[in-house]
Amino acid sequence: MGHKYTQSYLDSNPIKPLEKKGNTEKNGTQIQFLPSLKYFKNLDYKDELIKKRLKELAFLNSGIRITLTNDINSKTYEYFYEGGIEEYINEVLRGKKKYMRI
Repeated sequence: MGHKYTQSYLDSNPIKPLEKKGNTEKNGTQIQFLPSLKYFKNLDYKDELIKKRLKELAFLNSGIRITLTNDINSKTYEYFYEGGIEEYINEVLRGKKKYMRI
């Protein structure tokens, strides 16, 4: 059995020390990101760019589940590719007239 921990930050600095929040059978990391106006002048999110980058990361890290929840439009996107790069190549080649499946 593992443990849950939480820590909040403001302008890249911890607000308080890492805090143990109980036990869990789950594993993984959850990050909630809210940009600081101190560092980000333009808060115009490029939703498609963020989704594309997270999808690429999921391909490169096969077996890792990446979930994006956009609180602005209440949509959730999940990326998970057990086959990693092989699945990426097949997706890129899908729709081409001639291709060989790996």
